[in-house]
Amino acid sequence: MGEASVSADVSKIIAHYRERYYRGDAVNWRQWLQDQSFRFAHQRSIHSFEPLSPEAIHSILKSLPEPSYQEVATSSFIGDYMLSLGYVLVSTLQNNTNTIPKQYETELIFRTRKETRAFIRVDTDAVVFGKGNYSHACGHSINLSSVLTVAQLLRDVGIDYIGFIFQPAEEGPGREEDGYSHPRGFGGGQYLRAKGIYEKVPTLLSCHIDTSLEKDHVRISHGLATAAAYRFSKRAIGKEAHAALPWQGKNPIEEATQFIFNIFELNKAFQALSNGEYGLVTPSQLHTTASEINSLASHCTIQGISRVSGGHSLQMFHDFMKSNRGEITLEAPPVYNSPFLVEIARSVAHENNFQMVESPARFRDETAWAGPLMGPFVESPERYGKGCDAILHFFTSNGGGSGGLHSTEFNPNVLGAIERQVAMLMGIVKGLAHAAKFPPSSSGRN
Repeated sequence: MGEASVSADVSKIIAHYRERYYRGDAVNWRQWLQDQSFRFAHQRSIHSFEPLSPEAIHSILKSLPEPSYQEVATSSFIGDYMLSLGYVLVSTLQNNTNTIPKQYETELIFRTRKETRAFIRVDTDAVVFGKGNYSHACGHSINLSSVLTVAQLLRDVGIDYIGFIFQPAEEGPGREEDGYSHPRGFGGGQYLRAKGIYEKVPTLLSCHIDTSLEKDHVRISHGLATAAAYRFSKRAIGKEAHAALPWQGKNPIEEATQFIFNIFELNKAFQALSNGEYGLVTPSQLHTTASEINSLASHCTIQGISRVSGGHSLQMFHDFMKSNRGEITLEAPPVYNSPFLVEIARSVAHENNFQMVESPARFRDETAWAGPLMGPFVESPERYGKGCDAILHFFTSNGGGSGGLHSTEFNPNVLGAIERQVAMLMGIVKGLAHAAKFPPSSSGRN
């Protein structure tokens, strides 16, 4: 088939999923629920596929960006493609395959018809730049393309003990202005853990793009693999007054400005840390009450997110927020990699002539909610239930592209990035096949 024909077919596929699951800009939840119920009940796709090239898969996914918990076109394409490959769609990791999904349950779990020994997890949502302005600027369309390519290759070589988890809402709990926000503020990883998904997963593999890596570098960290992340909020109280007579009131923006200055001073203190300690606090939103420009607001709210690695940096962050009367909420704990899986991954990297970076990533990742939860980052880990026994989360480069994550200038070398992720995932899966035993727990604690 010529290039023009492939392009035309991809355009038809994109149009099919857009038209079927959207009415204008609104999600057609009724159609999506009807189709998902059919897929579960009959284990058949709505739209059948022959195997697609990685480039074609990426073109489709990149053209269907959707926000957290609204990945209806994305999940439908993935569901149809995986069913076309012969995988079994399950509602939980038990054997039932006919549970009717509920609105916003956009996650997908697939297994083979034999015992599933390990799962590969990947994110499905896009970055939100504003209402209706969504983009795969975090590289999820690349990660998804890699995983769907791996699913196809595993069928080709007869490896039938790997399952797949397609997780929604990596970017957070969603926004009401986009149509939905998780009522308990859960991102996708915490949401799946709360549903009990990960207690049935023995081994979990996951990967992501890291634009700080050189072209042929891969980040594989022993133990702590990512930072923990905390959302924070600071409310400065003011008193309304005329802008020409500000002394008759109180301008909350003055207190907000001082708080932001204090954050910059804290970040300087974080930069002086050593021994693997790391911290960064990023204010990203500032809101005031809806008043005229000629009036002082009654209050001002500053919100943002922090990344911390290490007990000392965590204590510094807690002390800072307490002294500045800020509130914090855990968004994601750190990922703890299994030493057993790390050794397999490093062997694969060596075989592919990739240069290894061992330091933890400065990102947070919802993958962390799948694995061991430990203090001091998580208070009372036992209340979250059991996670999977062993986890590996590694990072690959953007294949020699340009631009950073969450940027409108994000411009990866798509095929180069996919090639590196596929090489790592296929090598690790084959390494598990040759392992004499299953990987032990990452920490011995859940």
